[in-house]
Amino acid sequence: DSSVRSVLPPEEEKDNPEFAEIFAQDAAGRPYPHMPNLSSEQSVQYAAEVIKARFREHPDPNCDGPTKWGSTSWGIGADDGLPRDFSAGTEERHMNFQSMMGRFNDPTGMSTTEEWMDWVQRVAAEVYKEFPDHIITTNGYANRDTPPIGLNPDPKIWIMFAAIFSDTYHAYDNPRSWMTLRQYNMLKDWASMYDNIYMYNYLYYNLAGCGAPPIPVARRHIHEMPMLKKLGLAGFADEGRTVAGEAGVFPTYVRARLMWDADQDAQALMTEFFADWYGPAAVPAQAFWDAMESAIEDTVFGGNEDHMLSLVYTPELIARLEVHLQEAEALAAGDEWAAARVLADRVTFDHLLAYKAMERAEADADFAAAAKHAQGMIDVRKPATALSRFYWDPSTKTDWKPGEAEGFYYWGAMARRDYYRELTDLTNGTTGELITVLPESAKFRTDCRDDGRFDGWYRPEFDDTDWETALTTLPFFAQGSYLDDQGFPYLGALWYRLEVDVPEAAADRAVWLYCTVAETEAWVWVNGVYVGRRPYNEAYLRPNELDLEVTDALAPGGNNSVVVRLHTNYQPAQMAAGLMSRLFLYAPRDDHPRSGAAERVKSEQLMG
Repeated sequence: DSSVRSVLPPEEEKDNPEFAEIFAQDAAGRPYPHMPNLSSEQSVQYAAEVIKARFREHPDPNCDGPTKWGSTSWGIGADDGLPRDFSAGTEERHMNFQSMMGRFNDPTGMSTTEEWMDWVQRVAAEVYKEFPDHIITTNGYANRDTPPIGLNPDPKIWIMFAAIFSDTYHAYDNPRSWMTLRQYNMLKDWASMYDNIYMYNYLYYNLAGCGAPPIPVARRHIHEMPMLKKLGLAGFADEGRTVAGEAGVFPTYVRARLMWDADQDAQALMTEFFADWYGPAAVPAQAFWDAMESAIEDTVFGGNEDHMLSLVYTPELIARLEVHLQEAEALAAGDEWAAARVLADRVTFDHLLAYKAMERAEADADFAAAAKHAQGMIDVRKPATALSRFYWDPSTKTDWKPGEAEGFYYWGAMARRDYYRELTDLTNGTTGELITVLPESAKFRTDCRDDGRFDGWYRPEFDDTDWETALTTLPFFAQGSYLDDQGFPYLGALWYRLEVDVPEAAADRAVWLYCTVAETEAWVWVNGVYVGRRPYNEAYLRPNELDLEVTDALAPGGNNSVVVRLHTNYQPAQMAAGLMSRLFLYAPRDDHPRSGAAERVKSEQLMG
C-alpha cells in the first residue's frame, strides 16, 4: 500500500504548475498528491524515470552490504482504501463498473482497474526499454480487485490479488457461496491475462472477530489448493497470526503441506495428523473438529465477520461438539501428550460458550453480563496459552486503553468488554439511565419498490397484521427467505415496526433511542414523527450505532410506536444485516453531552 507515492513528486509540490499533469485530481478537481494522473504521459515518464534511476544505481541483483542492495523489481501499489483519479482524461477511460468493495453509486467505490492497470503497464513499458529483464508488480486489491476487460494485458507484470471483501468460509468450488464462486472467476480471469499471480490472504479469516466462534477451514484448503495450482498461481503472501485455538491446528498444517504439493492425499494427511497429534483421543478429537468443518462447509451463510459464523453454531451443533469433546477427554485421561492437546480443545469449546453467552446478554440488553462474558473469553484462554502462545497469541502489553484493539483483532473481546461497560454506565445511572428496553421481536417487511415511504408504513395506525415477525437481534436474512441457494442476499429497504410502553417518569427528560448495530443506513419515526437519520456506515464497522434523540416525539405514560427503515445498500458482499441488536431508550445524565441540559448550560455560558 502507498508505494505509488515513491514514484510521484513530493506532496508539497502538489500546487507547483510544473507537476500539475503528474498528480491526480480528487472529485472536486483539486490536486490529489497521493495518486498519479492515470491518463498523463508526463506521470508515466516521471514514474518510469524514478524506477530506472534506482535500477541504474543498484545494478547488482545481489545484496552487497548493509547500505546497498540490488534491484531487479519494483512494486507499485495505491493507497489503502478506495483511491481514485478524477482527472478528465482518466474519466474518459473509466468504465463505471462497481468494484467488489465499493458502495453502489459512490464514485470512489467504482472499479478503477482499467485505468490503473493501463497506467502501470505504460510505466512498465518505459522501464523495459532500458531494463527488459526487470519486473514490475502491482496489486489487484480494493477498487482494483475486478480484472480488466478492455485492456491488452502485459503478461509479464506480477499481480498480487486480494479480494478482501469476500466469504472466507467456503472453497472456490462450493455451490453454496456466490462470493467464492465469483472470486474464483475473477482470479481465473486475472490468471489468464498475467503469468504471475500471487494471493494476499488474511489468515484470521474473520476481519471483524474476537477469536470465536471457531473457524476451521481445512476442507476449504483441501478443495482449493489443486484448483489454484491448475490456475498457475505463483504463490501466497499471507497476513495473519497463528491462532490455533480459533482455527485449529490441522487446517494451517494441511494448507502448508498442500502449498508444496497440491496433489498429495489430503485425507491420508488428516488421518496421520490426528493419530499423531491426539494419540488415543484421535477419533473423537477428529470428530470434534470435523463437525465444525462440515457445518461451515454446508452453510449458506458466508462472510468474514464472527456474527455471521455464529449462525452456524446452533444449539444442536454445540451439543454434538460437547459429546465429542467429553469422549476425547475420557480417552486422553492419563496420557500427558494427548491430555494437553484435548485441554486446548476444551478451551476452544469454553471460549465458544462464553462468546454465545456474551451474544445472548447483548440481545437481552444486559450489558453488565455481556461485559462479564467478554472478560470471560479473555480469561478462559489462559490454560491454552500456558501450553503455547500460538493458541491465542496473547499480548504482553499491560497499559491497555479502553476500546483499544487486542492483538490483530478488530472488534475483539477486549474492545467489546470496554464497549459493554460504557453501555452499562449509560443505563445504570452513571452516565445515563435506562428508560425501557424495546421488544426483541418486531413486525418486519422488505420493501424492494420503496413503497413504504409513500404508503405510510411509519404511521402508528398503519395495518401491519400481514407482516412477518422478526427478531431485531439476528440478521434479517437468517429469519426468512432472504438468501438464495448461493447465499446472495436481498438488497434494498427494510422496515421494522415496534411498540413499547414508555413510563411516565420519562416526561421532561431528554430521551434517546439506541441500538448497537444498524446496517447500513437508518431512518426513524416515533409515533409517526420523523426523528432523524443515521447516515451510511459500512456494514462491518463496530459498533454501528443508531443513537437518536426522540424526546419531542415521545409520549411518556403510554404506548409508543417506533418504526425503523433501513437500507442494505447495493453492495451484496457486505451482507448488511439490518437491525442486529436490542433497541432501548435511555436518558443521559444532565452533565452528559447528549442530555440537552449540557448544551443549555453551554449556551447560557456563551451568552454571559
